[in-house]
Amino acid sequence: MPRPRLPEHIVERIRRERYEPRFSQCDYLHLRDLRDALVTALAGIRLPSGPALDLYCGTQPYQAMLPARRIVGLDIDRHFGRTDVVGSVPMPFRDGAFALVLCTQALHLVDEPATAVQEMRRVLGRGGCAVITIPHVLRRELAAERKFSKQQLLALFDGWDVEVTGFGGMGSVLAYLPGSIVNGAARRWPVLRIVLPVVGNLLNTLGELADRLLTRMGRRWPASWLVLATVPPD
Repeated sequence: MPRPRLPEHIVERIRRERYEPRFSQCDYLHLRDLRDALVTALAGIRLPSGPALDLYCGTQPYQAMLPARRIVGLDIDRHFGRTDVVGSVPMPFRDGAFALVLCTQALHLVDEPATAVQEMRRVLGRGGCAVITIPHVLRRELAAERKFSKQQLLALFDGWDVEVTGFGGMGSVLAYLPGSIVNGAARRWPVLRIVLPVVGNLLNTLGELADRLLTRMGRRWPASWLVLATVPPD
């Protein structure tokens, strides 16, 4: 069933926390690394003219990264209040309608990821690009979540010009795992919310230290994957 739409002040808070996370947030390092990876990826690609599709858009927190393009947000419902089109796959768009598909932290949740990737390619024009982020070693929060290896992602985007890189160090993982548990407990017992900033500051301080000490391990087991897949010219 469709989820009810969140109040606007909550939608705006979620959007702000994802794009400009505070150090006191338990997921600060994860969200900071995610934002920085997207900034770098989007700055390094040359796209044809045309609109962008924010696939499974949520609150569209990364809209500011594409100031010169029309952005269409598609999601399964209007729960997060920023959806332009409600739907899933097959997507309700004509072939070649977009120059860019942005899909952050969502592909691992869809029922048929291969079908979703096929639809991304269909709605992208020649030279268009898909930029996708996927959790790697972070804790599963839902039973439906999939875990993809680098090799599995390369196979999923077979036939594209594709590059898969990791981002986020072990400090991000070490802060995120206990932080997500504490956040879950605070949702169940709201009285615990008062300690969240203290826990967040502590976890992120320790996480940044771990990133400096475990740089090599972070490169081998990144927190998340970033897929940069371009439709090859015919």
